[in-house]
This record gives sequence, C-alpha cells and structure tokens, in this order.
Amino acid sequence: MKCALVAVLALGIASSALADRKLEETVLIASAVTDIVSTEMLLHSNPGFHELHPLGQSFRQRLLLKSAGTVGVLLFARGIDRWKGKKAGGVVRWSASSVWLGAAGWNVSLMMRF
Repeated sequence: MKCALVAVLALGIASSALADRKLEETVLIASAVTDIVSTEMLLHSNPGFHELHPLGQSFRQRLLLKSAGTVGVLLFARGIDRWKGKKAGGVVRWSASSVWLGAAGWNVSLMMRF
C-alpha cells in the first residue's frame, strides 16, 4: 500500500506542478487511482480472479503499468494542447478519465456479482 501512496503523490505533484488544466488532470488522476484501488479490491476479495495482462501479475507491476499509462496520457494531452489547442487536449483527458472510471465501474460490478 505504501507503493500506491507514493505513486499517487508522484502523479499529483507532477500534474499540479505543470498544470494549467487542473480540473481535467485532477479528474484523470482520481479516476486512475479509483481504477487501481478497485482492481486491488477485486483481486483480494475474489481469489478466483487474476490480472490478464502479462505485465501486471504483481501489485507493483500493476501499479507501475497503470501509473505509466496515466502519465503517458497526461504528457500526450499536453502535447495535443500545444499542437491543436486546449480543447483537443481536454477531449483526450476526459476520454481517458471515462475509460479509467469505466474500468473501475466494471471492477465494482464484478465484486457485487461474485
């Protein structure tokens, strides 16, 4: 759990230090954290479930994979901000947030079903 807190703090500091789109980036990070937490809750509450991604077989690997994905989206969206404008970068951030929240919702639905 200490790794999760460190990753969340690192993501938060990296985002807030450079963010001019604070709401969008905060929502993106919060949705990623929600997915990380719901995935761990699902895996611990149901021993029959396991991570299908071959790079995400341990907690640290999953945390690193999802954190890297979130940072990648943040950097990509900032590049889009510079290239196409802030509206286009916002679309990237909100879309990624929707995907993370959808994954978290799926995890919660599986926890309630099984």
